[in-house]
Amino acid sequence: MDKGTIAVYHRGKKVEKSSTKLERAAEIAVLHGAPARLSSAPAPAPAPHLLPLSWSFLFRAETPNWASCFHTCYIQHNAAVLDSINVRWLQYVNTLPCVITVNVPRYIIYLQRGYINLENSEYEHYIHETNTLKSQRGRLIRTLKKFDDAYRAPYYRHEVSCMFYTLTRVPRARHTIRSFIAAFKKCLMRSGVELLGYVWCSEVSYEGEMGKTGGHWHYHLMISFRRINVAGGHLPEVLSLPYTTKLWGQRAKGTFICGGNACMRYMREYSSKKKTGVVLGVRRYGTSREYRMA
Repeated sequence: MDKGTIAVYHRGKKVEKSSTKLERAAEIAVLHGAPARLSSAPAPAPAPHLLPLSWSFLFRAETPNWASCFHTCYIQHNAAVLDSINVRWLQYVNTLPCVITVNVPRYIIYLQRGYINLENSEYEHYIHETNTLKSQRGRLIRTLKKFDDAYRAPYYRHEVSCMFYTLTRVPRARHTIRSFIAAFKKCLMRSGVELLGYVWCSEVSYEGEMGKTGGHWHYHLMISFRRINVAGGHLPEVLSLPYTTKLWGQRAKGTFICGGNACMRYMREYSSKKKTGVVLGVRRYGTSREYRMA
């Protein structure tokens, strides 16, 4: 980060600092009981001679003009979403309800991690810079990895199948993601398809025609179900895209997952996009309580 005045939060109190990133980190590190001499080099890759220690929080800096990066996304056509939004995050523009979307992190966070060099018995520590959006993506990717680890082996044994859905235009849909999954579960059960687990994430894109006005808010959904044999027949109607589109209320896109760790590849491709944003006051991701086996 360039030299300049930013808002720094130390132990819950807002203080003004005007210095480079390394100088700010050294100043705050001393207050936390850490040595004043800190390295600006990135954290080293795992090595057998370095024994990593726990992470420690240094300080966080508020992004300048964060509020100026807000976009408004109108939700007056989706009564379910309107009722689910906490009034704290609900905004009104010309009497029309809307939510705030943003693709800029609110806070830049500085962490420190220490290492013990087993070759010379010296203690080294490095400063790591992250932000709130990166932290959210990291938690999402860890959740995807758990889903992928649970169903990779059954997938190779042809015991389960996985489908990837994109549920578009949330403000004009009929459901929230929670009510949609509840209704979709019932439809799968009536059709004889046994749902084993799922994971979903919320995303806002600002590209294309739908992303020009406040961003295109949509969901990505991954489901796993007991493998069904449709050789020489047809897929159950509940898995067809016209059925999912009708249930969701807007266009739904879907495809079967192919490959061992394809769950991670499909979802990480979308979750790691730098230009995507989030909806304030709305959960970033969710998953089933348990991943049942076939």
